[in-house]
Amino acid sequence: MPVRVGILGFGAIGRSVVDSLLEHKEEFHLVGFSDVEQVDGTPIPQMPVEEMIHASDIVVEVASHAAVREYAVQIIESGTDLLIVSVGALADRSLEEKLLDAGPGNLIICTGALGGIDYIQAAKILGRIDDISLTSIKKPGVLSQPWMQDSMQEKLAAGDERVVVFEGNAREAAEAFPKSSNVSATLALTVGSWDTVKVRVIGDPEAKQTKHQIHLSGEVGESTFEVNSLPSTINPATSSVVPYSVVKALRTAHGSGYKIM
Repeated sequence: MPVRVGILGFGAIGRSVVDSLLEHKEEFHLVGFSDVEQVDGTPIPQMPVEEMIHASDIVVEVASHAAVREYAVQIIESGTDLLIVSVGALADRSLEEKLLDAGPGNLIICTGALGGIDYIQAAKILGRIDDISLTSIKKPGVLSQPWMQDSMQEKLAAGDERVVVFEGNAREAAEAFPKSSNVSATLALTVGSWDTVKVRVIGDPEAKQTKHQIHLSGEVGESTFEVNSLPSTINPATSSVVPYSVVKALRTAHGSGYKIM
């Protein structure tokens, strides 16, 4: 019997996720979606949040950090599972604690454009992780943020030079880039420490793809993973693989109960 799926958010990523799941109707039944805006001409019905939650076995969040803050606890406490894409929202310590304590529904993390999760989890079980870092390289135009100095914003807008726009830990990265911090947040949750994961974000006009490079050292030895993903044609700030990562996460959660958290 197909698992009943509700969609929280129907922006660019939400539309792509719906299209991907409609290709797998034998596995997933899309009961509908909820969004703060009225959306016309959709392939599945729009409905109030409460109605969608109670009609679903699992809700997929593809909305925003704000939506996670507003609805995540409610969804999980209703007994419905929640798969979140806006993983960076968990950089908020109080929200992370509330979600980890909530139930009886399960909190499930979508790994999105991040690779090497199984290996990193195994390395953590093996023993000490001494150092783990993430370098993300994207086109300059998608990295501009309100907190940046005018000179940095001008460089990114010009898009004609390679610029290091951020260096810090995963929690700081999630706060600095709320719409594109999900990779660093997922990595932090995998190793169990927001402070341990060091993040560097670079704008590069030569970047034809979004590159995420992870370097890990510890008792397991040294490892480097590199993912080069084509950006979404609908939303260049995210990777084209994200909707299919949602499909994979739903299959895993429904089939074997495997979860990162």
